[in-house]
Amino acid sequence: MKMLPMKYRWFTCAFFACVLAIVAAILTDAFLAHWIPNPDFSHWGEAPLTERSQHILDTTQGHVQATAIFSKDSPISIPAGRLLRTFAQVAKKGGSMEMQLSYIDPRIDLAGAARLKTLGAKGEGVFLQHAGQSTFIPSEHLCNGEGLFHLAEAEESIAAGIHRLTRGSIKVGWLTGHNEPSYTNADLLSGLSGF
Repeated sequence: MKMLPMKYRWFTCAFFACVLAIVAAILTDAFLAHWIPNPDFSHWGEAPLTERSQHILDTTQGHVQATAIFSKDSPISIPAGRLLRTFAQVAKKGGSMEMQLSYIDPRIDLAGAARLKTLGAKGEGVFLQHAGQSTFIPSEHLCNGEGLFHLAEAEESIAAGIHRLTRGSIKVGWLTGHNEPSYTNADLLSGLSGF
């Protein structure tokens, strides 16, 4: 069976259009994978932590859940995720604390972002949970004054959040003997009822 020239041209054009569409799909996928940040930070390595942060992780016990709440195109998402991964790896080496990481894009996971918002997360940042308690570190505390990610500020904020969350309740004592007012004194001027 012999093809007519018109059908031959149509078949050739259709074949090349399919090949170009496949090549375009492959190149688009490769481009997006390279340029759009991936919320899975397992491929990032460790960054060194300060002695203070390491001491906090060494003296902390239990399980801490850290959730990074950032949109994929946020310039803070990758460095913050890398820093959280470093915290988790250092905690794992210490052995007394386990830190699990999760990542939420508030524009995609609306239910997860809403759930964390009811627990106290306000916008983008890092949400820490431990033994029924939680604390939120907003993205501004991970940046310098110009809104750019700052490793020292971010590390200090996350370490302080872990310490604040896991140190337990603070016991307050009261010493008497040198004319201090009693803690039962209800006088508004000299008593400690407000305290």
